[in-house]
Amino acid sequence: MNLLERIKNKKAKSVSIIGMAKNTGKTVTLNHILKLAELSKQKIALTTIGLDGEDKDKVLDNPKPNIVLLENMIIANAKQLLIESKLDFKILAVTGIDSPLGEIVIAESKESGFIKLSGPSSKYEMQIIKNKLAQYKPDLILIDGALDRRSFSSPALTDATILATGAVTAESVNSIVNKVNYQSELFKLEKSQDQRINKIISNLSSETKVLIISNDYQTKSLKLKTALSNMEEVINSIDSETKAIYFNGALVNKTISTFIEKCAFVNQVEIIVNDATHIFISPMLFNRLNAKNGKIKVKDEINLLGITINPFSPNGTYLDPLELLEKTSKAVAPIPCYEVVLNKMSSGKGVENIGFFE
Repeated sequence: MNLLERIKNKKAKSVSIIGMAKNTGKTVTLNHILKLAELSKQKIALTTIGLDGEDKDKVLDNPKPNIVLLENMIIANAKQLLIESKLDFKILAVTGIDSPLGEIVIAESKESGFIKLSGPSSKYEMQIIKNKLAQYKPDLILIDGALDRRSFSSPALTDATILATGAVTAESVNSIVNKVNYQSELFKLEKSQDQRINKIISNLSSETKVLIISNDYQTKSLKLKTALSNMEEVINSIDSETKAIYFNGALVNKTISTFIEKCAFVNQVEIIVNDATHIFISPMLFNRLNAKNGKIKVKDEINLLGITINPFSPNGTYLDPLELLEKTSKAVAPIPCYEVVLNKMSSGKGVENIGFFE
């Protein structure tokens, strides 16, 4: 089952593509899905967070693959980039959302070709764009992420996610496998089983940074700019009656380390974050928290549909792609893994050719 068939099988109408790092092959993955869509005559809508599709990697100055635009595709893009592409477009709507490259407009391509994309830079703006794209009834909406902005490709905005990883994340196959396996474990984190907690969290303003929830569901919002530099105050607000604590922001090593070392109620308090893309803690600390029966829950769960691998790194590293594919798939099974350049996939039961359409 190829990626597009899997998306259809899971009834996902919108998918975000998230990279574990820059140069993990997100654009190659995107182009692969677009090619499958062209073959199956599916209508695609596309946008990106921030600026993507540069000619060169801004970090290493290496050439980057271009985004291949299909005829009759709906895109949300900065007006200047539409003009620079010299492709034929029909402007469908304006959005009123500005970017450094002009207003973002909704357009339909009248020919195929290469394109750079620039989209909104916040979740709020992306939700507006996604809603406007949906008005044109595409079979699938794709949202392409950008460097260090995984959280903007939030599961709150899409039905499912594809994760891109590869040789750029580590120098050995086993190290890469360990990293992607840990990330996939984070993506499996679930909502609280307490529906009253979930309801409280879902109704919060984005201005709430830290919220303490008691056993009788009373709440206390801490007036902090960030939890990171105020963990002592956070911990002092936790007592034997505390049921959960919500962090609206990144969960990092220092936060969890301080929580483990100084909080007397680690095993009774659920830590809740918006989603797993907000978690930036080491596997060691994650395991330490689990060992103390600590619990991390999420406001929005992630539906991880597949993982793509890139055996090449711009620094010159090239790993055995089939070994990387097979070992990764065994570690994250039953999530399927794909090497789209070689047209190979694995679901933990050996490597096989990617089928096109059954």
